Amino acid sequence: MENCIGPVWDLIKLMWAPVGRRIQLARRLGEKIENLDAEARYLSNRRQDIERELSSDDDKVPNAVFKGWIDDVEKIEQRRREIKDEYAQNKKCLLGLFPDIKWRMSLGKCIEEAVVRIGELQEMSKFEGGIVLDAPPPAAEFLQLPRTMEPAPINRTLQKVLAHIRSEKIHQIGIWGMGGVGKTTVLKALNNLSEISITFEIVIWVTVSSQGSVEKIQKDVAKRLSVDVNDADPIHTVANKIYQNLRSKKFLLLLDDVWRSLDLGDIGIPNLNEQEKEGLTGGAKSIIDGYNKGRDLLNTLVQKSLLEKVGYSRCRMHDLLRDLALIITSPRGNNDNKFLVRAGLRDGWYGNEEEWKRMKRISLMSNALGTLPESLDCPILSTLFLQHNLRLQTIPNKFFQHLAELRVLDLSYTSIRSLPSSISSLVNLQGLYLNNSEALAELPSEVGSLKKLEELQMIAVAVQRLPFDIMNLNRLISFIFSTAYHLITTVDIPAGVIKSLISLEQLQIGVKLLQSAHVAMLDEVACLRNLTKIRLSFPKASEFVMVWSCDDIEILANGDESEGGDILADLENLKLSCLPKLRAIIEGQPSIRSFSNLNSLRLDTFTCDRLEDIFEENEIEPEMIRSDGHQLPRLELLELQSLPKLVSIDKIVSLASASIEEIWIRKCINVKSLPSSLVDAPKLRKIGGSSSEWWDEELEWEDNAIKHRLQLLLSVR
Repeated sequence: MENCIGPVWDLIKLMWAPVGRRIQLARRLGEKIENLDAEARYLSNRRQDIERELSSDDDKVPNAVFKGWIDDVEKIEQRRREIKDEYAQNKKCLLGLFPDIKWRMSLGKCIEEAVVRIGELQEMSKFEGGIVLDAPPPAAEFLQLPRTMEPAPINRTLQKVLAHIRSEKIHQIGIWGMGGVGKTTVLKALNNLSEISITFEIVIWVTVSSQGSVEKIQKDVAKRLSVDVNDADPIHTVANKIYQNLRSKKFLLLLDDVWRSLDLGDIGIPNLNEQEKEGLTGGAKSIIDGYNKGRDLLNTLVQKSLLEKVGYSRCRMHDLLRDLALIITSPRGNNDNKFLVRAGLRDGWYGNEEEWKRMKRISLMSNALGTLPESLDCPILSTLFLQHNLRLQTIPNKFFQHLAELRVLDLSYTSIRSLPSSISSLVNLQGLYLNNSEALAELPSEVGSLKKLEELQMIAVAVQRLPFDIMNLNRLISFIFSTAYHLITTVDIPAGVIKSLISLEQLQIGVKLLQSAHVAMLDEVACLRNLTKIRLSFPKASEFVMVWSCDDIEILANGDESEGGDILADLENLKLSCLPKLRAIIEGQPSIRSFSNLNSLRLDTFTCDRLEDIFEENEIEPEMIRSDGHQLPRLELLELQSLPKLVSIDKIVSLASASIEEIWIRKCINVKSLPSSLVDAPKLRKIGGSSSEWWDEELEWEDNAIKHRLQLLLSVR
């Protein structure tokens, strides 16, 4: 009997073990929940201790193991809350008379698993392998700005740079200007912006300087990237290390004080794409920026009494300051100075061959020069001023042969008739000024060899034909050309020349007659996508002029800058289209003859988001109005379309009320009223709009009588 009971009892115990365990899961759920909470609190406290320790050391960041542990802690905490919510339901069965054993066993198992997982996480919190790494360098290192900086011009330029950085099409940005105008300050302000730190993984600042070598730039870049390099490493080895570090990063490279072209590949900088940007201070790439900075600098110098204003648009240096500057830059007694200034002395040519060889800048303006040496051997000369020497008629053929480093040449107000062929030797020339040299009748084809030329000015010259070779000047940013006032002759500008100057930002042409059709010239101008300032004057022509698809033009003409203030005085028809930045047609104070023959004005701009008024109140002063009270005495047709910011046509109607015959307004959603003076316009015969709803529902009328009178002129199409 005993032999039978033993096996049966063993079988019963074997069967009871899992059943008993499951029953244990269902028992004392309240105590188990309290234990779960206690373990969870301990884990939470442990997490807080570790995070507090981490936050006390800014040079350290958590490693991937710790981040994974934090994720697991947050998951188990979420699971604990779900279990407690489930426990609060206290499910029952059989009409609520008995506990739901199955539910309690399932919940008990979940509690047990959660407690086990919390225990594992507590054990892991020891982190025997450590939890921190050295923090990566900040995206940008803060740079101290000068306390004396002028905020307005700096902010203007900064916003322009930011706009380019935000563009996906632009990867390199150049900031140009003479020393002290604020180029470095702009870059520092850019470096410190939070937007930059968010946009880029790392910002690299390098001061290049005139003596900067590839090795020096590499060393600065490597230091910023925390890349180990040795002084013995060859350039290509360091370049490869920098390249490997940057190739997968979104970075901004700021190069300050750049004096010469740099091959970024030699340094190790990857080819720039939409993920990287580069900013440089040094190279000229914007006429508008250059003018703004120059104007701001002159205003600052005048305010600080370092310059004196002379008349409306000129300034001069005080005699004492000029004498001091000449003493400082004089080559005598100091071999380090490389400036020779003998301006206004009227003592003819000043020659000392050995002294000239080390000159970097020479000014002999207003010096009664009649002749020049056959050749000038100045290997480092960058600036040569020879303007205001009216006795100078000829430049020797080999004069420019040894001036390869010359950057700026001014021959304005001389009596030269032509330029020698040696002008082609000036391969680094950036600015050529020939203004008011009224005897200059020919521009040699060798000018086409000046591949780095950025500004060419020929105001009031006798040139009757531009050489075809000018089309090779694809770096030209500013081109100003006009014939002398007394010269009435036909000027030949070969077809294709203007449209080939693809970098032009400023174009001004003023001639009496063109050999080619004016419309053909305008077709070429329309191909210049970088234009920001344009002025075309053909006084003997009264044709239709259209300006369209010029993305950066803000004003059509400046009354303050025009000669005599006359702006398009003989123009009869003007159409402006697709000018997204146009904010005014005229800026400044035009003369009484400006637009005096304008017969039709069409603004069909579609994308012009800035034009709020055709003529602003401060643009036409009372003394500039004609005796008959009208500034636009011949304007008959005014057509406006798709000008979302335009709010009023009152001003232009008041200037043309004696002559206006037709007014068309379409899709100008903010023009809510028409001037009541239209009822007194003697020649008005038509007011056009896109629909009758525009007239009845969109326009607001103070006087219904005026509405009914003008409605007789309404035309819809």
